[in-house]
Amino acid sequence: MSFRDRALAFVQRYRFALAALLLCVLAYAPLMSTLGFYWDDWLLVFHAQSGRLGDLPALYSYDRPFSVWTALLSAPLLGSSPLAWHLFALLLRWLLVLAMAWSLALAWPRAKGAVQWAALLFAVYPAYQQQPVAVAFSQHLLAYLLFFVSLVAMLMAVRQPARRWPWTALALLTQVMHLLTVEHFAGLELLRPLLLYTALVGGDRSWRQRARAALIQWLPYLAVLGLVTIWRLVLLELPVEPHPPELLLALRASPLQALVGLVVTAAQGLVHVLVDVWSATLRSALFTLEDRGVLFAWAFGVLAALGTAWWGRGKDAVAADDQAPVRGWALLGVLAILVGLLPAWIIGEQILQRGYHEHLVLPALLGGALFWVGLTYTLVSQRRQRLLVFALLIGLAVASQLRQANELRNDWQAQQDVYQQLQLRAPGIQPDTALVSFERLTTYTQNSSLAAAINTLYPQSRQATELDYWNFEAGLDATQETLAADARFEIDYRNMHFQSESADAVLVYFVPPVGCLWLLSPLDIHNDYLPGDHRDLAAYSNLSRIQRTAADPDYDASHIFGTLSPQSWCYYYQQAELARQFEDWAGVVEVYDQAFAAGLNPDNGLELLGLVDAYAHLGDWPQALELSEEIARRQQLNQPMLCALWDELAAKQSLGVPADTLVELRQLANCDRED
Repeated sequence: MSFRDRALAFVQRYRFALAALLLCVLAYAPLMSTLGFYWDDWLLVFHAQSGRLGDLPALYSYDRPFSVWTALLSAPLLGSSPLAWHLFALLLRWLLVLAMAWSLALAWPRAKGAVQWAALLFAVYPAYQQQPVAVAFSQHLLAYLLFFVSLVAMLMAVRQPARRWPWTALALLTQVMHLLTVEHFAGLELLRPLLLYTALVGGDRSWRQRARAALIQWLPYLAVLGLVTIWRLVLLELPVEPHPPELLLALRASPLQALVGLVVTAAQGLVHVLVDVWSATLRSALFTLEDRGVLFAWAFGVLAALGTAWWGRGKDAVAADDQAPVRGWALLGVLAILVGLLPAWIIGEQILQRGYHEHLVLPALLGGALFWVGLTYTLVSQRRQRLLVFALLIGLAVASQLRQANELRNDWQAQQDVYQQLQLRAPGIQPDTALVSFERLTTYTQNSSLAAAINTLYPQSRQATELDYWNFEAGLDATQETLAADARFEIDYRNMHFQSESADAVLVYFVPPVGCLWLLSPLDIHNDYLPGDHRDLAAYSNLSRIQRTAADPDYDASHIFGTLSPQSWCYYYQQAELARQFEDWAGVVEVYDQAFAAGLNPDNGLELLGLVDAYAHLGDWPQALELSEEIARRQQLNQPMLCALWDELAAKQSLGVPADTLVELRQLANCDRED
């Protein structure tokens, strides 16, 4: 047999697996090289980058102590490389699709085509769009994979009675593993007896005999589910219960009210999974020629739809006399959604909002795919028309996944901008320094994740559970109270601990349309760009915590964060601000001159204040006044800071600010106006 013949035979044999791989690549790979880390990704990345993998059991003991095995398996191999993690998540997604298809094919062996359509739809179902959060949620994908492997092994035990016990042992082992890793897929365990009953169809047994046999074979799995549930809810002692069973507590306190609430929640969940997520793929705002990201997503959506149509041509999913079971998938899909979301509802979580908690909807992807395949076979009798429906759904889903990936790509670029500018502005920061940010720096970071990212950016001064830095949000009452009371910042988060004096805080502001990353000084109490309700907090910023050189010159995390381009204004601004902090006035002028020579200027004139300060300290009053006039003219919001700077300069008698210069400046900047 020639190579060509062998290749064709391989493609024909693994046609579905290759199609599933190609679909996953189309949906998740196009932007992969531009994606990074988000939310809780940073917790594991920090431990990998800082050589603290031995601390991972303590990190996971907070809520899921046995789930650490996934991190201990993946982190040593993947390290802190964003691309490696995204490739790993893509591989898991593909294997998950194959395992799902295999399990359904064992239950409905005569509905191979319908099973494959369900699996392809499952691969890109738009209810879950957090595939780019590759580190944190790869654990959930792995647990989902184990669930389907357990189903496969259970059904193989039915199909191959001679090997019943080895298959059953594998099924029970993988069941225990997925239940102890994350509890998300515990509700889907309730589908086992139905799948066993379906697999037992055939022969001369009555439906009662099949039902009895299915229930008997389900008993070991029910026992495992019960034991793990008792262990989790009763026996497991955690420092703080992060996921209390709110529904069970409500049922005990007020059964009728809790049941009514559950019915409403279930109805909302069904509408969200089956309707809302699809209507979101066709919003009118998505039809535009102005947004490149949207056009890019639509292009790949169309490509996926055309590829699906080509792949499905000539395929008949199910013979006519075997379509009745497939039509029943619509009802089975509804049931799968309800039981799949039950663990989320038990802990009082909703799945109606996009964002971090979207991973809770993962179990419902199975039900969503089954529902739409079953409904399509019920309502659409012609094969070509069914093919058109599936191609359309898959195309819409792929476009939706890529739009979300583009949003995460933009967030990663914003994150990198923050970290790169911070490292230029502060090559070193003294340990035990609190960073206080005026705004959430990006959508896909939060206090704990940003803190882990900053500790990844800088080398740690000690190999222990104590971290050198932490991030606090200025808008929180606790942060404001700590600063005002001159108290201590103290954080105990999982296995990470931080403490510092409030006097050792550095305040940070970053809103890209306004300008570069700003490390604030007490002068910024006059900065009208800062949120007025806590602008006064700038008075507590201690820039002496910033060091001009890195604590460890050999430490390099650029493979994660990248480096700021010299074609960026902020590249020069941060270096100038660092030189200004250390009163290297000639250095300040030199850096600004380099920026101007490169044709760069700030969008915000306030970022020229450092050059005014340098001219003044060098005695170049004409240049200082001329530049001040430009700053005042650019934006009115610049004037209070400009006035405050000149007041500060005038207070330094050693500088000898000319009186006429000061008078002229105060006039052009409206320094004496009454607000």
